[in-house]
Amino acid sequence: MTRAFVGLALCVLSAVHVRAQAQAPGAPPPATRAEALEAARASRERTLTTETKGIVERTLIFVEEKRVLQRLNPPQGFYPSVGSIARGSGMGVGLGYRRRPLAGRLVFDASAAVTFRVYTEWQATASAPRLGGLPLELQAGTRWYDYTQEDFFGLGSDTRETDRVSFGLDGRDTFGQVMARPAGWLVMRGRAGVHRLAVSPGTDPRFPSLEERFTDATAQGLGDVPSLAYAEAGLGIDTRDAPGNTRGGGLYNLTVGMFRDRGPNHVDFNRFDVTAMHVIPIFDKKRGIALHAVASRIDPVGASRVPFFLMPTVGGADSLRGYREFRFRDAAAVTLNAEYRWEAFSGLDLALFVDAADVGPTWRSLVGAHLKSSWGMGFRFNTNRRVFLRIDVAGGREGPRIWTALGPVFRRR
Repeated sequence: MTRAFVGLALCVLSAVHVRAQAQAPGAPPPATRAEALEAARASRERTLTTETKGIVERTLIFVEEKRVLQRLNPPQGFYPSVGSIARGSGMGVGLGYRRRPLAGRLVFDASAAVTFRVYTEWQATASAPRLGGLPLELQAGTRWYDYTQEDFFGLGSDTRETDRVSFGLDGRDTFGQVMARPAGWLVMRGRAGVHRLAVSPGTDPRFPSLEERFTDATAQGLGDVPSLAYAEAGLGIDTRDAPGNTRGGGLYNLTVGMFRDRGPNHVDFNRFDVTAMHVIPIFDKKRGIALHAVASRIDPVGASRVPFFLMPTVGGADSLRGYREFRFRDAAAVTLNAEYRWEAFSGLDLALFVDAADVGPTWRSLVGAHLKSSWGMGFRFNTNRRVFLRIDVAGGREGPRIWTALGPVFRRR
């Protein structure tokens, strides 16, 4: 839009200049319309200057043209990683190794990472992309993790920020997964495995540990160590033009999971997750409106109790951005987001956003409820294919908050 205004202004100035020349003493007026147009063109050429780019724009163009991000993540060999390993983990670094034997028909990947909050994660996977030339991928792997400073404020939507405590959560997830795209827009996923979790005292020196303020009655499942056998099935429609930097299209997904405890805790439940995201481009896709909604619910089986650390949450960089990560927890959660995005210049998009979200014992309890809200502005540094740095500045009743992430918005389950 800036360029359009500049061009229009130059045309107006040229016309004024030509008219002034025609009226100036001693300057003969153009004899024909063709001569007047030629004089205007010559005047524009004299006044036009070469467009200059700032250092930020030049840097982002260099990153895209030289494929810097792709070079840091080669298809085979060692690769570094920078960023968070879980919501609320903070920034960290890691190292991975990848091999593609049998001409790429198999992929072996192993990596380890640690953050400045001493969150650690190790993972090893083996996958077969496009099995037999079909749009089908098989994957199996194991992930170990130790999260040391998870936040908990209590259950329900009326908790206080001053009730914040920390706890540790460690686990091991061993799984097998199959993904298929029988059509370009249809996505199907099945996953099964065993996931063991355990809670430990928190190590955040700023806040009390969980067991100092809460009991099993106020943080149900506090002493449980579930070993969950699970099976999940997902069905989705994906019409995004670029998953890492969507400027048009959407993603709609439904996931249903069954979780059964193999131990004595009898933690048995079913989980439902519905996600909808769509970007409506305006004119040339340099502007657009992004709409996003997530609804999650956990249903206990029989007399089972679901531990608090397995419940849906809202708050943080990808949901209710004016509130802290994991600010509210309960058996059901709903998040709604809307953004207006526009391209400031090549490599940087700006966004104005508004969020609304809340939790409750059931989805029905949230219908007609006064949802908590936040709003703000975002900065998205990107290439044509992906957003590699995102900064959001949000306000709300418990704001302001500043969120920094390596990757696009709306990535959470």
